[in-house]
Amino acid sequence: MESIDVNNRVHLNLVRGAIVLVDNELFQIEDIDYSSIHIANPLNHRKIDATAWNPVILDKNWLKTFNLPIGSKIHDIEKNTDWMVKALGLNLHLTIYLASPCIDVPVIGLRFVHELQIWYYRLTGQHLLCPKLE
Repeated sequence: MESIDVNNRVHLNLVRGAIVLVDNELFQIEDIDYSSIHIANPLNHRKIDATAWNPVILDKNWLKTFNLPIGSKIHDIEKNTDWMVKALGLNLHLTIYLASPCIDVPVIGLRFVHELQIWYYRLTGQHLLCPKLE
């Protein structure tokens, strides 16, 4: 079952391991094809329509689950730069890590768990998986 759309041409916001909510239950994406998504958790494997999922709100507890506390650095392997997970109030985001705090840096807002996972994958080339759903 290796048909996942690795170039993200069909499901731009999903990668393998992305956490989604289906029928009020958490699942990880196992595989993606043009018409369906294969999802799984420890108790259930199933195939759903490509639009039959909901996002999971990202909060500091999810960061702990991924072992990415506030201030964690994520290395961009392509550009050889570091990004940092930051919080501004209740909002989480990624920002380019610079030694000088006075410089204005680009920020990527992170509202949902799958957004963190897609950016982690884009930067590192590795999937950010949830140990409790494997």
